[in-house]
Amino acid sequence: MSSRIIIPRNLQFSTLYSLTRPVIDPRGLPASREYIFDFSRLYFIDGAGLTVLSNTLEWLHHNGVVVNFIGNESIGSEAIKYLDDCGFFNNHLGYCLRECASSRLTTLACAKISEDEAFSWLMQKLSPFLSNILDVPSGGLASIRSSVGEVFNNIKDHSTLNVGFAYVQHYPRNHDVRITISDFGRGIPNSMRQQFPALNDMQAILRATAEGVTAQSTPGNRGLGLDFLIRRVTACNGKVTILSYNGAVECVQGANGAVERRPRGGNGAYPGTLVDISLRTDCFIGDECEEEEFEW
Repeated sequence: MSSRIIIPRNLQFSTLYSLTRPVIDPRGLPASREYIFDFSRLYFIDGAGLTVLSNTLEWLHHNGVVVNFIGNESIGSEAIKYLDDCGFFNNHLGYCLRECASSRLTTLACAKISEDEAFSWLMQKLSPFLSNILDVPSGGLASIRSSVGEVFNNIKDHSTLNVGFAYVQHYPRNHDVRITISDFGRGIPNSMRQQFPALNDMQAILRATAEGVTAQSTPGNRGLGLDFLIRRVTACNGKVTILSYNGAVECVQGANGAVERRPRGGNGAYPGTLVDISLRTDCFIGDECEEEEFEW
């Protein structure tokens, strides 16, 4: 018998657990072998919601779970139009709902990215998109590319699938561009507890953001951790939020210029890691260095 998942009216960072909670059992496995995702109540979805929805569906498919959709016939709904323009239904159903569906200038399509594809995505997709929005040449984005590359390093380090979903959206009215990357795997807390067994989920994520800290669970890990990403983004008045299992840490620039890390508990379990990067488009400062070979 199919289990019905009613997608919340507003699917965004603050409501992600309401989507994942009924899908995942306490062992971190699918709670059912067949799901029907009901879109009929969906009114608003942002980049974080789209990334997690796409990642959840991919995780279910990977585990052999049958997935069907209902309630997506309301093509007059702005949320459904948004998903259609993002290629969501084309990716999961094999066709768009509307003939006029097309990628929006403010979005970089949600993409499933493997470890081997990360460098290409950073250079050929993310960099040109950000260069246009931030009005910064490609050479001025080297540290941002390296920072986002660290997120993919962490996916490789903490995930069991070595695949993540990435989505980028520009919000012109808010002078903001958000990069959201998510994976399903053992997550940061479980990886960190291999070295620090007494930490709860919040404490483990907070520890993972400290300078030089790494789970060291894969050969060749650079040891830069997430601190490099956080310091670069917050230096430009941006924000980084990291969520994994039942914990989250929000990182912003404090009043004295130092990084302020704000841990908080979750309301469920998100088996994997979600990193949401917010860059201010009105005060972003590019790198002064010239274009150079990019590695991570």
